Amino acid sequence: MVNANGGSIIGLPSKVVLTSPATGKAGTAFSAVLATIQDSSGNNEVALNTGTVTISVSGGSFSTGSTLTANIVNGVATFTNLVPITAGNLTLTASSGALASGTCNAWVLPSPASQMIVSAPASAIKGSAVTVTVSVQDDWGNVVTDYPYTLKLSSSIPFASAVPDVTPVNGVATFSNVIFSQTGSTNLSASIPAITLGKLPVLNSAAFSVDYSGNVYLSTFDVVKLKTDGTLVTLGSGFKDPQGVAVDSVGNVYVADFSNNAVKQIKTDGSIVTLGQIGVNGFNGFLAPNNVALDSAGNVYVSDYYNSAFAVLCRRINQEPKHLW
Repeated sequence: MVNANGGSIIGLPSKVVLTSPATGKAGTAFSAVLATIQDSSGNNEVALNTGTVTISVSGGSFSTGSTLTANIVNGVATFTNLVPITAGNLTLTASSGALASGTCNAWVLPSPASQMIVSAPASAIKGSAVTVTVSVQDDWGNVVTDYPYTLKLSSSIPFASAVPDVTPVNGVATFSNVIFSQTGSTNLSASIPAITLGKLPVLNSAAFSVDYSGNVYLSTFDVVKLKTDGTLVTLGSGFKDPQGVAVDSVGNVYVADFSNNAVKQIKTDGSIVTLGQIGVNGFNGFLAPNNVALDSAGNVYVSDYYNSAFAVLCRRINQEPKHLW
């Protein structure tokens, strides 16, 4: 095969070379995974536009909706819908007919914690200690090894003595001295006890939002961020009775600036952008917006209190925001 671009001679297709994806997260598709067809000398078969490549996995699983086969285009098969559901080190294998298969490793992190699995002995003796474990897991059953919050164990039968709260180690909380005061059947459950993250000197509104890392965003007379370590950071000021707040996946914060009749965005660099306000960009405006919410497409939903309306702001890259009813 001749490569017209470089004039070099390329041999017959011999092998599949698989490119490792970036670190993934359970339940989320990998960034594009490329399977390149090469000859025995490592030259890319850029003129090859027939055939397919199929991906398999060991050490874990993909979701049932993953696309495991892709067509070869210009010597490359591109996979954009490989959704791992198992955390850990996976091995991907790409195969295409009689060609030598290619492999690579892919590291997958658990998704955010969503469930607690309680494990206890099938039976216990009244007055005798047993050990109960609680595993913190994501939607896919992966243990969330960096879960930071202390857990409380509860029972429908009273404990003979107080059971101390336990902080999980590698995602598992071990309650080692659990003694029941009565006989009978019991239901055990685990929960997060109420904790005080921090105190605000003045609270003008009850509105708050929480990001995936557990940071809390609140509207006081300013808009503040209460970090998981209790540190309070002012994100923006100059608002007038700010009400609802929302935060997107990258940390931009959206604010319903009630008495300024505006909806504003506090960007991660600290700058504040007005997305909708009377007289700005020809927009007729909100009248006391009191809440905001986001969807996965980046649309901003606004509750417009005195207009008795429900409005939608669509924020588009490199375009002025547009207001849709």
